[in-house]
Amino acid sequence: MATRAALGAGVVTLARQLTLEAMAVALVGGAGGIVARSVLARVPAWLPPSVPPVTAPRLDLTVGAAGALVAVLAGLSLAACIVKWR
Repeated sequence: MATRAALGAGVVTLARQLTLEAMAVALVGGAGGIVARSVLARVPAWLPPSVPPVTAPRLDLTVGAAGALVAVLAGLSLAACIVKWR
């Protein structure tokens, strides 16, 4: 950031970079949640028979859409906070 600013990048360019970086982090976090869900869905198969049966977690479209919305809003708010502090 400091290098780009020293080389003459404008405020809009720096804000765009921060937004893209924050969105990338948020989307990777959302994808990590989906991966964690798929791993947790296989946990009941690993349990010994002495453990009572557990229902596997499931992900429906509403939960997925809400998670994606939260990830996008978190990325945008992080970018807005960083730009505001600059």
